Amino acid sequence: MKPIEFTPLTDDLSEELKVSCKPGLMPMAGVTVSPSGCAMPEEYELYANRLHNFEVYEDDVWVISYPKCGTTWTQEMVWLIGNNCDFDAASERLLLQRFPFLEAVSIIPQPQLDERAQFLDEHVLFADTIDFVEEQPSPRFIKSHLPVALLPKQIWTKKPKIIYVTRNPMDAAISYYHHHRLWNGYVGSYETFMDGFLQDKLVYSPFWEHVLEFKNMENQEHMLITSFEEMKKDLKGVILRTADFMGKKLSDEQVEELTFHLSFSNM
Repeated sequence: MKPIEFTPLTDDLSEELKVSCKPGLMPMAGVTVSPSGCAMPEEYELYANRLHNFEVYEDDVWVISYPKCGTTWTQEMVWLIGNNCDFDAASERLLLQRFPFLEAVSIIPQPQLDERAQFLDEHVLFADTIDFVEEQPSPRFIKSHLPVALLPKQIWTKKPKIIYVTRNPMDAAISYYHHHRLWNGYVGSYETFMDGFLQDKLVYSPFWEHVLEFKNMENQEHMLITSFEEMKKDLKGVILRTADFMGKKLSDEQVEELTFHLSFSNM
């Protein structure tokens, strides 16, 4: 495995994107990471090797995607399938506690993580999301947006179950734009942001490489690929297919309850 290397993003478009965000909020991409070519914030350099060497368990369940592709929707579905549709338990803990975002500490500045952590249970040390995931009991439910080359290397030897979700790139890009306005304080133009998406200057880009690397592995037994559009069109079918993939048997009543719980009208 080649060592992880970083190249600063100093082109005019990257600089324009950076200065279009409010200081102290989630940063824009500052480096490209080799061997993947993925754009990431500079903060990621501090955690890249730790993430790559993260210990994976065979009974982990991962939901992975490029951002804004239906990740949260899929996480809620997967967690409930994996926990016998325990809606009461789901209502008692935030999704980010039940299904933590592994590399959040590497892309969200420490002050912002500390601010979010104060709203959680005082015993939850959310400032270091890697530690938080490591402390979870098995089976762990883990979210990541990392591309294939930057994920923990043990994923490919331990082979936990991975549900990868994708989305129409235009819809993903538009949703990512609104996400940046909220989380990054982005005040630049829509056109500049879309140039950033198309030219792979946004965090976790490039989009197509991210998707195709997983698509090329869809025949592996530990991999399930679904999409935002498929869930929107046939949610019950996706629930049944995901439950089968996870080795979980749901009753007809549970399927109906879960379908309603995950419906747009209910969420």
